[in-house]
Amino acid sequence: IYLPLIMVLSVTSFMPFMEIVPTSGSIASAMIAIFAAGYLMRDGRVVILSMILMSLLPVGVTWFFLGR
Repeated sequence: IYLPLIMVLSVTSFMPFMEIVPTSGSIASAMIAIFAAGYLMRDGRVVILSMILMSLLPVGVTWFFLGR
């Protein structure tokens, strides 16, 4: 039950470093907003969707750094 909260904590702790990549901080903020909406609505599908998106964020940042 704490896995989504740990994922949000890890994303927020790395957000200052992600500002090197353009708009990655805004994308991470949108994922956190999706999680918050799902958490407030008590909708597990939205929370799982946000967890999937948060887990894909490091892949996108790495893809940007290593070349498209």
